[in-house]
Amino acid sequence: MIFFYTYLLLVTLLSLTFKKKGIFQNYSGDIHQSFSNKKNVPLAGGLFILIPIIFFLNDYFINCFIILIYLIGFFSDRKILISPKKRFLIQFILILSFVVIF
Repeated sequence: MIFFYTYLLLVTLLSLTFKKKGIFQNYSGDIHQSFSNKKNVPLAGGLFILIPIIFFLNDYFINCFIILIYLIGFFSDRKILISPKKRFLIQFILILSFVVIF
């Protein structure tokens, strides 16, 4: 339980720091971001979910697949991987290889 509260405090402090410094912010203002009254939407939420998963799972290959799936979403949010067809193809190949390996 102490780990949970420590991690919660760490996430809160990092979120405030990221917001203040403008790290992991998305300034695109796309239509799907209209739920927010701000022009920038923080992208660090997935990172805070990814970190404990990586530390608690001891399997190297599963961690690699989780990180790769996270990076696809992150690159999509940062407008590096724009094409939905390419994203779908990469995700399909990753998931298919995961199923074949395991």
